Amino acid sequence: MPSIERCVVVSRLSSCCAALLLTMLPTAQGFAFKKDNGPSSAPALYEPYPAPSNFFSKAAEQPYSTYQMPGDGDLWPSCWADDNNLYTANGDGAAFSGSVVRPDIVVSRISGVPPQLSGTTLAKDIGTNWSGPGFNRKPTGMLCVHSTLYLAFQNLDAVGFNSAPGASIAKSKDHGLTWIWDATAPMFGGPGNQPLFTTVFFLDYGKNSKNAVDRFVYAYGLDTNWRSQQVLFLARVPADRLQSRSAWQFYTGKGPKGAAKWSSDIHDKTPVLLDTRVVHPNTPGTGCPESDSVIGQGGVVYDKPLKRYLFTSWSCSTHELYEAPAPWGPWKHVLSSDFGSTLSRYHRGQYGTSIPSKFINRDGTRLFLQSNVCCSGDSYTFSLREIYLEVSRTGRLGRRSEDSRQPSESSTRSPPIQDTAVGQVRTLANSRPDYNAHDAEELADHH
Repeated sequence: MPSIERCVVVSRLSSCCAALLLTMLPTAQGFAFKKDNGPSSAPALYEPYPAPSNFFSKAAEQPYSTYQMPGDGDLWPSCWADDNNLYTANGDGAAFSGSVVRPDIVVSRISGVPPQLSGTTLAKDIGTNWSGPGFNRKPTGMLCVHSTLYLAFQNLDAVGFNSAPGASIAKSKDHGLTWIWDATAPMFGGPGNQPLFTTVFFLDYGKNSKNAVDRFVYAYGLDTNWRSQQVLFLARVPADRLQSRSAWQFYTGKGPKGAAKWSSDIHDKTPVLLDTRVVHPNTPGTGCPESDSVIGQGGVVYDKPLKRYLFTSWSCSTHELYEAPAPWGPWKHVLSSDFGSTLSRYHRGQYGTSIPSKFINRDGTRLFLQSNVCCSGDSYTFSLREIYLEVSRTGRLGRRSEDSRQPSESSTRSPPIQDTAVGQVRTLANSRPDYNAHDAEELADHH
């Protein structure tokens, strides 16, 4: 059994493996595998997977959820509100109520910092099922902005979890107690419409979105289904018009001068990320798809101390981390935490990956990842593990060029990440399964 002090082994594709994947895989969802030679007004052309990050020199993740709240449910997208609490929504569980009834969606408030968190259940059964019998409502994204909470939800196939035909957004003006939404029709997809952008999750810009760079809310989306995808899309909408579908604009690429372009027509949208990697393609009978793609319902957070956007994604057997200097990229791959085709108690991770901005430490290199394992018991609650990042010399120089101030040394700096095999395998020395009381006080003081 792996030691609980040990971090997930991380490796990157070698050039020969990359070439093999390129020859074996079909064109993903109609996007050509051709090198992009620079910004253009023409449709973007893509490599079959993102380049490795040169912003981070090392990265590591704990191999299982070392802090789990006493609760019930999965997914748990969250946002940090103006009252300093974290608001979150779970699917298919009683949350912190202790009830034996498991509603489709439950909204809760989480107070404190790890490991001193407390949860309070606020509301349940938000959203509408437009898709009929055989479908459930699922939460996909949470947003806190202008002292208002927004919840993105979808209709998901309740048997195979392989179809998400509709999605919409609910709003709360009283910190999660009551919710309003248009029950007559979904904002995305729905009967008679293509299931486009039907898994929606918002870019997390910190407490009450105070770190937002402009007047827009940014939202990422997947077509058709919530998992096993190869492309990620991006949209923006004015913060005061989130529930107005006509106000949404979709990313369509970059113009001649490198500026992001947008269209109100959802059919014009272009991926901000394409990753065609398939993990464990020849492992039938393990509970995971035989060909499992690595983009799924996750989360994007702005790591303000590092001035970096982080996207956490997953396959059935891996957690994936990407980084970018802007919401639209270019996205680069940081790490793939591979748990294998089978899961053990101390070496496991699956879906619903997100990093709450409230729990990012002072220098931005130590974060908490939420993820779940279906469908009860261990990891089927609000579950956290630590991620550690180390900025490369290239990354540090890039940050200094953006900000002339020298980064200050922080007492919350992550423990050093040490290589055990140059360029391929990385493990973390001196990792701890939990924050201690001093760490909690330190985070509380910071926030």
